[in-house]
Amino acid sequence: TTTTITTIITITITTMTIIIIIIITIATITIITTITIITTTIITTITIITITIITTIITIITTIITITIITITIIT
Repeated sequence: TTTTITTIITITITTMTIIIIIIITIATITIITTITIITTTIITTITIITITIITTIITIITTIITITIITITIIT
């Protein structure tokens, strides 16, 4: 009976260990995936904002140049 009990305990411990390892693995994968998604989103957002800002600046500069040219033309 002692052997049987020892065997049962060993099997239980092994099973628990395997389950714990699986849970930890799943948790890690989930965390990594989440972090990746968040990072991607942030990078995308920053890129879009940057592009928008650059476009706006270019538009403003173009407008200023156009106005200047028109003014110069009118003056002369």
